[in-house]
Amino acid sequence: MNVIEIKNLNKVFKIPHEKRTTLIESIIKLHKRIKYEKLHALKNLNFSVKKGETIGVIGPNGSGKTTLLSIIADILKPTFGEVRVNGKIIPLLGLGIGFHPELTAKENIYLYGTLMGFEREEIDKKFNRIIKFSGLNKFIDTPLKDLSSGMQARLAFSIAIQSQGDIYLIDEVLAVGDLSFQKKCLDIIRKFQKAGKTMILVTQGLDLVNKLCYKALFLHNGKQIYFGKPEVAIKKYLRFSDIKNKNITKEIKKSIKKEIAIEEKNISKSPIGTTIKKMGGIRITNIKVLNEKGKEATEFRKNSNISIKISYNASRKIKNPYFGVAIHSKDGKILIGPNTNSDKCKIRALSGKGYILCKFKKLPLKEGEYYISASIHKKDEAEVFDFKNMVKKFIIVGDKNKGHGIVEVEHKWKIQS
Repeated sequence: MNVIEIKNLNKVFKIPHEKRTTLIESIIKLHKRIKYEKLHALKNLNFSVKKGETIGVIGPNGSGKTTLLSIIADILKPTFGEVRVNGKIIPLLGLGIGFHPELTAKENIYLYGTLMGFEREEIDKKFNRIIKFSGLNKFIDTPLKDLSSGMQARLAFSIAIQSQGDIYLIDEVLAVGDLSFQKKCLDIIRKFQKAGKTMILVTQGLDLVNKLCYKALFLHNGKQIYFGKPEVAIKKYLRFSDIKNKNITKEIKKSIKKEIAIEEKNISKSPIGTTIKKMGGIRITNIKVLNEKGKEATEFRKNSNISIKISYNASRKIKNPYFGVAIHSKDGKILIGPNTNSDKCKIRALSGKGYILCKFKKLPLKEGEYYISASIHKKDEAEVFDFKNMVKKFIIVGDKNKGHGIVEVEHKWKIQS
């Protein structure tokens, strides 16, 4: 289910070349029209966000990232195009706007909380949580003007996250505070992910996009350059920056563009490296990662029992179909790739809607991010009914990795001297 749909979104700002500050000035120059320059901040954006997804928005300064969030939050109106939102939005934009510098941190909690829509009784209940999260216990009675800008932003974020919503719009919040506070912010984002919240995250931290996001949107000069897998969006962003670099030769720029084109082509490749020609007749409608209780989740402990649920819809009778699942590392390598053919799980025929489960007992993967692909094919895998490539992400958490490699199996050491 899509909770955000953006169709042909455009935003044009009018920048005046002349400033009229008084009534007299306006009357004197009444006959003279103010000249404006048009700034096309967003140009024909088209994408959608599903419930529970975390989307990263990347691009250089001035590319329209904050403008996009402001439009989704209904702070700005689009010049033309369509924005559909299904759910309560919590915009974490312009943190600290509404603070009063002469008031203490404590007084500003009540002021900012009121602006966020909290009743005083609610703020009373959340007060200790806000102070603890911000880490400003010692400065609670200090005037805000005496706190650093980082401390003020920490206080604002600590108040803002107390709001309960379905969709969170986060603008450069993870640049706030020291490493300890940034870790707290990351923990909150993971908590939101676990709770199935939808998030759109604007950041220049490309490693965070790769680590936290299911998809990424790359904007440049208001244009949508790419929307899809985070690692591809990041590579495009970095290489696009190289292309814009005047010190790079034409030959290198041509090589970079060629690499990007090859990457785009490889997105539609199957796990065995052959280009997919989908036969149709049956399609994969959904892929879910389930925990031991059969509930969908995105975060698991090491050695958890995990099930992959593949839902399908067959428009006609499909005889002897085979299902395949692959678990990939972040760089796309297949770590595990079972299928019903090699496992001698025979399916005589399918029609209509249904699902199939692939259960993994004590999955031995170490900490990290992993992606799931799924396919429905004929026995020899050359003819594919449908294929979804690295469309689902899940995270393994736990103790810090010990040793090398991706999997962790039970083992013992014995020394003889």
